[in-house]
Amino acid sequence: MAKQLIEDGWDVRQTDILDLPFQPNVNRYFEVGVEVFDLVVHCAYHVGGRAGIDGVNLNFIKNMQLDANMFDWALRTKQKAVIYFSSSAAYPTLYQEDEPYKLVEDDIDFTGDRTEIMRPDADYGWAKLSGERMARAAGANGLRVHVVRPFSGYGEDQALDYPFPSIIQRAKTGDLSVWGPPGQTRDWIHISDICKGTLSIYENDERRPVNLCTGRGVEMGALMTLAFNSLPTEVRSNVDTDYKLHYLEDKPTGVFYRVGDPSRMNEHYTAQISIEEGIARALKGGV
Repeated sequence: MAKQLIEDGWDVRQTDILDLPFQPNVNRYFEVGVEVFDLVVHCAYHVGGRAGIDGVNLNFIKNMQLDANMFDWALRTKQKAVIYFSSSAAYPTLYQEDEPYKLVEDDIDFTGDRTEIMRPDADYGWAKLSGERMARAAGANGLRVHVVRPFSGYGEDQALDYPFPSIIQRAKTGDLSVWGPPGQTRDWIHISDICKGTLSIYENDERRPVNLCTGRGVEMGALMTLAFNSLPTEVRSNVDTDYKLHYLEDKPTGVFYRVGDPSRMNEHYTAQISIEEGIARALKGGV
């Protein structure tokens, strides 16, 4: 996101949940920072991929604290606009089971008239759902807030905690294994489309929550097959393919079917990079 903003001509200041040189820890900044920005983009979270979501429950506390500190600071210092990165994990898991269903923004209902809001995906989903409640409260108190819900984002330099780069890496060695059961499906959206789509939502002053997705579901094993078949012929010929596609059902998995409806996003921006092109970029970039 910082790279995209700089390309678009913004003067960018960064902070992080980590203690990095020349960059204040974000929670410390929320205590002392007084500068007013044209736009605050809140992406920071403790995640660690599926293993972290399922295995590090203290992240829930850290993430709730992080969101609360950010919104308190933004209101106190009268920031001009905030983009809050929620997640597709905030959606009810009951809509993400065996039957294919495209999640729409109104499937999360804060009016109190529907009980389906319960049971997002793990503590991570609960934190994002609570963050959206904070966003609504901050908006009601005068803060300009934009909420986006990215689906399965990926990119050429993504950490191996996440499925896309791990699948690319394994494909290159002939290890055609994927986590979870056959049929597990995700909506893959390239990071550049996430960034450009998010900024389009800000520029068009869209105040409703917006899915960042493509609407196309690709099963985990199908992603592995696409990745392996995208390797150069000479690479594939040197790989031992006796290790056929198989599913590691004992690994952390998540929901079965998570695909979004991009209709609201498409009012402002349409994803440009197909999963095939994304795989090609990753292979070219050396992931």
